[in-house]
Amino acid sequence: MEIKHTVNMKTKLLFVTVILLSISTSMFSQHRRGSQVRFKDSGKSEKEVMKDAYARKDNPERLIEIGATYNYQFGGRFYAYDFGSYKEVKVSDSDSYGITVSFPSKYNTRVELGFFNQETTISGGRYGREDVAIRYYQIGIVKEMPKGNMIPYGTFSMGAVELNPKENNYSDAWKFAMTLGGGLKYYFTKNIGLKIEGRMMVPIAYGGLYIGTGGSGASVSSTTLQGYIGGGATFALTR
Repeated sequence: MEIKHTVNMKTKLLFVTVILLSISTSMFSQHRRGSQVRFKDSGKSEKEVMKDAYARKDNPERLIEIGATYNYQFGGRFYAYDFGSYKEVKVSDSDSYGITVSFPSKYNTRVELGFFNQETTISGGRYGREDVAIRYYQIGIVKEMPKGNMIPYGTFSMGAVELNPKENNYSDAWKFAMTLGGGLKYYFTKNIGLKIEGRMMVPIAYGGLYIGTGGSGASVSSTTLQGYIGGGATFALTR
């Protein structure tokens, strides 16, 4: 049963990773090719094209955009050094939620701040099953390809992730983390819409990162992988 669970988990994460990489790569490459053709044919600068695009009624300029999603998040795993040996610690799959706030930058590019929270459990360590909260704090960029009210996009971000145990057996752990994802937004009006999104999440731990208490804890020394698929609402303050 353990082997089957491990294979299924790896298969799901690989599937999500391939999809997100494909979406993100496609968004970035198509945006680049489209921009080159558009500027060349129009004879206008990128700034002029940006103003023309945002002036159209079907693509208003979103000065501030707030998104909220409810997700199914894959747990992942990491290895912790404990009493002279490495032990695998599993993070259970669970639901999660995410909140993003973004601001326009260059044409079809936005700067995004993100917070993602997962309430789950870890197991396999010395203390058995523990309730934890895993929180990502991120800043990144979003590349969009507006098609009227429909907006496909790819996103990349960097920042920190916090492992916050609910019990006293472990103390908080902070790690560097990156995310890569993509999705689709659809605006019913110029201010309100829905979104679906998938995101690969990569917490990176360095040797010596201490997550124990009382001198008898464990130090994380590996890279783990998480990801989610979800959907929700998006709200925009437009000009």
